[in-house]
Amino acid sequence: MAIRKLRKTMKPFIWIFVIAFVITIVGAVVSYVYSYKNAKAQRMALRLNGNYVNYLKVERVFSNGIENYRRVYGNSIDGDELKTIIFNNLIEQELLAEEAKKMKIKVSSKEVNERYEQVKNNFPDETTFKNALKVQGYTKDSLKEDIKNSLLVEKATEKIENQAKVSDDEVKAYFENNKYGLYLDKKYEEVKDEIKERLLNNKKGKLYRAYVSNLLKNAQYEDVKENYKNYLYNIEISKDGFEFSNVDVANRTIIQKLYGAGDTAAEKAKEAINKDIETAKKYIKAGVELDKSLAVEDKIVDLREKYLEKLRKEIKISDEEIKTYFEKNSTKYETKEEANAKIIEFELKPSKADSKTALEKAKNILKELTPENFAEKAKEYSEGPTAVNGGDLGWFTKGRMIKEFEDAAFSTEKGTINQNIVKTQFGYHIIYVEDKKTENGKESVKARHILIKENVSEETKNNIVEKAKEILEKIKNKELTFEDAAKENSTLQNVEFEKIRRDGYIAGIGFDRELSNAILDSKLNEINLFTNNKVVIFEKTKYQKFEKADFEKSKDRVKYDILNEKINNALEEITK
Repeated sequence: MAIRKLRKTMKPFIWIFVIAFVITIVGAVVSYVYSYKNAKAQRMALRLNGNYVNYLKVERVFSNGIENYRRVYGNSIDGDELKTIIFNNLIEQELLAEEAKKMKIKVSSKEVNERYEQVKNNFPDETTFKNALKVQGYTKDSLKEDIKNSLLVEKATEKIENQAKVSDDEVKAYFENNKYGLYLDKKYEEVKDEIKERLLNNKKGKLYRAYVSNLLKNAQYEDVKENYKNYLYNIEISKDGFEFSNVDVANRTIIQKLYGAGDTAAEKAKEAINKDIETAKKYIKAGVELDKSLAVEDKIVDLREKYLEKLRKEIKISDEEIKTYFEKNSTKYETKEEANAKIIEFELKPSKADSKTALEKAKNILKELTPENFAEKAKEYSEGPTAVNGGDLGWFTKGRMIKEFEDAAFSTEKGTINQNIVKTQFGYHIIYVEDKKTENGKESVKARHILIKENVSEETKNNIVEKAKEILEKIKNKELTFEDAAKENSTLQNVEFEKIRRDGYIAGIGFDRELSNAILDSKLNEINLFTNNKVVIFEKTKYQKFEKADFEKSKDRVKYDILNEKINNALEEITK
């Protein structure tokens, strides 16, 4: 959570540098590159359009990039595909920095120094920062040079993307195509800004990828070290005017690996690309125009989108079809009973007294226990899911259990009950180690446990209810806004919740039929206190009653659904 919050507040280069340092200090240090520090020729990885690219820089990017991928996806995508992507991402950044200079983009010393200070301020002290520089193979000057390049890339990217424009007609058309799907029950004015941003970002991405793809295709490489030659950008699949690079294939291969393709991932990736090319040819044959300016993956997507739009215009739907479809699917067009509400949920947390009660209970149970009666007593007393099995946890090695529990289990002698009650986030545990063994150098234990939870007492709940009542009165008296009360007291991330129905599911909270019914049955704009299974303050802000389906009211939506079904059928047919 701390890293996620940190990332939101930092510029890209700062984030990359700080996380890179965090990674390298836990073992991804590229120590072997330092042997190349003396000779410039040895320090050179390659020349890119005549410009020198440092060996250390490439190895740093490899080390940090691979470790970042591992942290997110595990080890399943290690390999040449990953290195191809990481290497060409670096080349892309180098080419964009070069383009920025051609665009006459300037980066001032003031901007570099400000970003440098931002990087520095993310470390607790000067010593830690200097260690970070050293670990990453930086000097103060080389870090500032990378910061300058990073700023050049940011500005060049911004200049490229700023050419993207979205018209009001495009926004309106997108809404019409999605008004009974993505924007069901939404008015155009409510979502037009969101749609414009969505379309604008899509166009920006297309412009950026097309620009970069062109740079990579035309880049000149010289004096490339042998161990990088396999990663150089090249066209790997060229068929019927569609050119997929080794980077495109690598991206597709990694996606296949993430889906579990394993050793067949590269083969499946190439099969998918060839299938996409065949489908693209069908789109073109159907009369869709190919936009040759786009990057190859965007060409495929763009052809598909244009084909869908062509189908929308060409497919005709009769009144008889609409009527028949409505009669078969009338329940789909009923107006469901639902409400929107503001909700504050208070944390029902055990007090110190509750914790003490649970501990005393565990201590009293411990006095009754013997190895012979442990299983039966676990069935009687344990409040955990293993109670039905006499607290049986089976065999486990280190790293399988929560640390406090694991430490206690492995330090307990075989055939004995640990006389120290162990506290974890789940409650208090009494542990009986039935057996121990060591196989292949790994120690395992077979154990049972009795869990006594720290349950919230009625007294504790009543104290929380009283606090909620005080806050409710302040909201009613306008001493406190609902939003401010939520910020200070709610365990929920949001305040506003939509489409609350009788089925009990509330998006962002989960299933709670009692609460959803209480909200639906309450008066509009009335602030209420709910204390059945949790402590909640809520205010119903919108209500829609149940209405049977009406053909005339639903006709437009029915037509929309039929059209989309026919479009999907046509799409399935053309992609066979």
